[in-house]
Amino acid sequence: MLSKFPITGSYSISNFTDNMKNGAFLLNLRPKYESDLLVILAHPKCCSGNENETRRQAQVDAIMQFIREAKQPGGDLTINTNIPIIIMGDMNFVGSARQRQTILTGDIFENNYYGTDFNPDWDTTSFEDAKPYTTNLPMTFTSYNETGDYCPGRLDYIFYSGSVLELKNSYALFTMEMPNDTLVQYSLAYNDVSLVSDHLPIVADFNLPLVTGVDKKTGFVIPDNFILEQNFPNPFNPTTKIKFQIPEVNGRYTIPVRLSVYDSLGNFVINILDEEKPPGYYEIDFEGGSLSSGVYFYKLQSSNFFNVKKMILLK
Repeated sequence: MLSKFPITGSYSISNFTDNMKNGAFLLNLRPKYESDLLVILAHPKCCSGNENETRRQAQVDAIMQFIREAKQPGGDLTINTNIPIIIMGDMNFVGSARQRQTILTGDIFENNYYGTDFNPDWDTTSFEDAKPYTTNLPMTFTSYNETGDYCPGRLDYIFYSGSVLELKNSYALFTMEMPNDTLVQYSLAYNDVSLVSDHLPIVADFNLPLVTGVDKKTGFVIPDNFILEQNFPNPFNPTTKIKFQIPEVNGRYTIPVRLSVYDSLGNFVINILDEEKPPGYYEIDFEGGSLSSGVYFYKLQSSNFFNVKKMILLK
């Protein structure tokens, strides 16, 4: 692993099935961010077949066991609450969807060996999948070999803790579909990616919101300002996610927060949220199934802050 941030710890993740191991690395993001970062580099067993599926599942179970134990005191590694977590690598998910489900949801297959299931993100939800699109194509393949036996496929993944990380951009670089002027602009050649590897370079840009401190009662990181993010997906049908963050205001542990929806004429439609909330990062699912297609606006209001963003329901 290469990093411009200091690597303060490295850990081997083993399993009970074979001697194949994956690696975990703790990075110190200071002084840019007042936080560490846990990165897990994974390369589970390749190929199809029952034996390979079993070995791959064991490695994935072991990775999630490592994360669960790192979030609790007493093990080889104990991470601070709310530090971002990223799992990435050539995952070789070529058969059962069970392994991807384990990474996302914390649903461990062999509980007798690797312990209890758990909700892996800090807000007790699932991890998120970056799903990088292949450049200049409406596809997400990351493996390509024009002379090989296999069709292009998605083997490489980036999973992350969406409660504390905001995905800004992600893509799999595929030079063979890029326009010539773009290739020239970035000093690339048509067949660059196919000459280097049968896996495409995967890029993801994340934003870690700046923080000012930690809540002494809960241990959770406190944002330093109000932020209302653009809903995703947008346009949507029928469900979209809205993220926002709330700072501490005048030393109060909770403050009134209202998240409302209005139609294109400014008429009130519904309150998605209207209650007291402590400082923190929030993600809310908005269900628009009962509404007509069209442009809507959602408004976050709290203390002396308010912000409005536009969303489109397209049925």
